[in-house]
Amino acid sequence: MEALWQQVVIRASKEIVGIIMSSSNLGALFLQEQMVAIANQMSIPLIEISLVLQKYTKALVAELRKHAQQSNEILPENILQPLPLEGDIESGDAGIEIDMQKVVSMTDVDRMDIFDTVIRTAINEKETPLFDALLVIREWEKLARTQLVKSTSAGQLFSPLELPEGF
Repeated sequence: MEALWQQVVIRASKEIVGIIMSSSNLGALFLQEQMVAIANQMSIPLIEISLVLQKYTKALVAELRKHAQQSNEILPENILQPLPLEGDIESGDAGIEIDMQKVVSMTDVDRMDIFDTVIRTAINEKETPLFDALLVIREWEKLARTQLVKSTSAGQLFSPLELPEGF
């Protein structure tokens, strides 16, 4: 089952790279590269990456909605919601109880700030369109959610996010 999950993630990663390259948006590719580099370099835990990604998805969606409303445009519904999890992965109660306040209090705020800064700087440096940045963030969010669903203990939330080869 783990091999199937990795194949799904690798396929999704290749698809997002294909979209990035076909649209000639090097800003999104730069964002992806920077996020992978810092996540690997700092071994950022799953929970910390998830919290930063949540911040960015909320901010980017809000800004895109604002621009769409001002332009009388309609955003695709699939970008406004998290990407669906694939395969036999189901979200829900796994029978474990986690005190989220305690978990959040145990996070390394400085490490999260560094990850946040890398994302913000990569988006701004290459003037990455918000829509493209959100696509990259959504792929990361999907990967993190997949690993969160598989967590069976609070300790696993503090394991580094597992990035598949080629992500």
